[in-house]
Amino acid sequence: MTDRMPDSLLDAKKLAAYLREHNLPPLHRFGQHFLIDEEVLQAIVDASATDPTIPVMEIGAGLGVLTRALAREREQRAGDRGQGATPLIAVELDRRLIPLLKERTKEYPSVHVVHADILKLPVSSLLPAPWPLSPHGYDVIGNIPYNITAPILKKFLTPTFATSRGSYRDSEKNIGVPRSLGEGGRASVGVADHLEREKSAPPRPRQMTLLADQSVAEAIAATPPHMSIRAISVQVFAEPTVVRASIPPSAFLPPPEVSSAILLLHTRPEPLVNSAEESRFFRLVRAGFSQKRKTLANALAATYRIPAEATAKRVREAGIDPSRRAQTLSIPEWIQLLKSWEAPDAPRAP
Repeated sequence: MTDRMPDSLLDAKKLAAYLREHNLPPLHRFGQHFLIDEEVLQAIVDASATDPTIPVMEIGAGLGVLTRALAREREQRAGDRGQGATPLIAVELDRRLIPLLKERTKEYPSVHVVHADILKLPVSSLLPAPWPLSPHGYDVIGNIPYNITAPILKKFLTPTFATSRGSYRDSEKNIGVPRSLGEGGRASVGVADHLEREKSAPPRPRQMTLLADQSVAEAIAATPPHMSIRAISVQVFAEPTVVRASIPPSAFLPPPEVSSAILLLHTRPEPLVNSAEESRFFRLVRAGFSQKRKTLANALAATYRIPAEATAKRVREAGIDPSRRAQTLSIPEWIQLLKSWEAPDAPRAP
């Protein structure tokens, strides 16, 4: 932990006065909840295990409380090695905050402030030369607006998504990424399109450290028998861990309506499901979860319009008890079920 004076904006009264002084009421549409808990701040920095040789992208930099703590830690570590720190890209959507963010981070040469909507820019455009994205990757960190958790995860974890310049919803429809990470259109592109996009896509982050709604973080990190479409959609691409839970609303100004958690996601070198099978895999998963009160076999039979006996037989051939429910299956079991489901002699709808 780096020795330092606490940031004055971690004090609720001083932050409120600062916001009034600059006529900056927090904007609900941006999901703004400024962190005011020094212990939680340090917990995020510690959880990120920030490496000064790897670029970092901060989403929702706000007034730079986390930015400054990260920059200080990274630059000190780099200095101890006789090196300069790689860029810390502080991305902020609210243009009102940009001048203040730049002023508050000007003492840290590694910080690059970017005014942008993170969901509308290709990741590769955000890193300045001479630090292009490389196989060494980059890290993502942020106190993100909780209402965009799904599209943030989709953008950074799904290999084919990061090249898009459109909005989250438009890009999802065009690229055909699994809609189970959020709302949107159906998968519609072919294997060749997926492979071509993967060749041109920048690397995914090495890891992501995010403040998130506690219920969402716990759902993402769930294990059987508490799995969900959300958990599977993330865990195919990353290994999630809830580093710290039960962060109270009082840790923020204004306080959110929910408790928060620090969610750490280590990106898998390769997704558990390859791009050629991705849309079919998630279609099968959605079918399994489509009727939660039914057994797995009955839910699949109803969705695919296949006789229940034939469906149960196929599920058993995957080594799975057809009376189980979808939330009890692990991802390897879903992958095995897909193989069984797509076997040449698998049941087909009439």
